[in-house]
Amino acid sequence: MDFKIDRIIQIKRNADVPIKETGNRDVVVRPVSPSNVNDAKGFCSESQIKSFERFLVKGYKGYFAYVDNVCVSRIWVFTDSDRAY
Repeated sequence: MDFKIDRIIQIKRNADVPIKETGNRDVVVRPVSPSNVNDAKGFCSESQIKSFERFLVKGYKGYFAYVDNVCVSRIWVFTDSDRAY
């Protein structure tokens, strides 16, 4: 089953990562892949990044939200039989 996310408007903030007001700028949502999994290092720990890599291997789907080409948030979809979490 495929999932489609048109737009995410949630901005996660970590005290170490300043996030500017987005105003009218676009939020770009991209699927998480082995080539961009490290984009979330600005607000995720190394152990969380390793977990994301394991999620990908297990077939879970993740999405990163970008503002001005900076990854600012994440969402993961975990599926188990006919349910998604």
